[in-house]
Amino acid sequence: MSRADEIALFVGGAHKAGTTALFDALAQHPELAGHAQSELTFFVEDEEYRRGFSSRAWRRYLPPARGAFVAKHVKLCYRREALERLRNHSPGCRLVLLLRHPVERAHSAYWHARAHGREELPRFEDALAAEDERVERGRAPWHDTSYVRNGLYAGPLADAAEVFGVARVHAYLLEDLRARPLEVVRELYGLLGVDPSFRPDLERGANRATAARSPALARLMGRVFDSRSRAKRALRVLVPDRVAVALRHELVRRNERPLVAPPMDPATRAALLARFRDSNASVARRLGRDLAGWER
Repeated sequence: MSRADEIALFVGGAHKAGTTALFDALAQHPELAGHAQSELTFFVEDEEYRRGFSSRAWRRYLPPARGAFVAKHVKLCYRREALERLRNHSPGCRLVLLLRHPVERAHSAYWHARAHGREELPRFEDALAAEDERVERGRAPWHDTSYVRNGLYAGPLADAAEVFGVARVHAYLLEDLRARPLEVVRELYGLLGVDPSFRPDLERGANRATAARSPALARLMGRVFDSRSRAKRALRVLVPDRVAVALRHELVRRNERPLVAPPMDPATRAALLARFRDSNASVARRLGRDLAGWER
């Protein structure tokens, strides 16, 4: 295996917790190199992984620039088998996890899924109620619409520590990234052995809350660009990957409008706080952090 194939650092979740901004800041460093795609799904998606590391399914992610390879997929932490696949491929990899208040994360994920055509239910409460049935009917447990499951961080943190070892798992809160972004990024530069004095553009990769101008177009793009869809597989054959990525980003951008999400119903918030309480307590013990703010 060539050095260029090995991943030095992987931002593995959580979904809607600041991972895009962090990955972008890391990939800006001249001694690091990231993939063009928004997510490196190879280790999570069985169909890609089965094709192997000599296939285009893997090679399309490899950056043209030389440098330590950094990667991101916000669903990696939710699937232990994916963590094991990454560890087997890149035993020296460092795993970075960003965690967000799970109730706020769930609400943000709902509006993100609505904007990108992955959620058709018009009420957050209805989407929460549909989660278990969707998984029972075959939807991946780590899908964007797993609003509760993707906020139960205790299991993924335990799996990450067991698979990679505590020393190679670096967990931060979204509050850390918001309060001291340059410090967090430079700490990771230091762990990677690259110049920690580099100053990235910390605003460039930040995701903004948006809604779809045309929900129908958003749903169509959600189906076409889904990693499991036949249309997406055909597009990969016909169009260079970087062109397809740019096309998708431009289509999404043109269909977006700014969104100020409506406030959550207090009863819904109370129910979710209760649902996450045990997991949050476990996370607080594992990280040695005060997560009292996650109780309100």
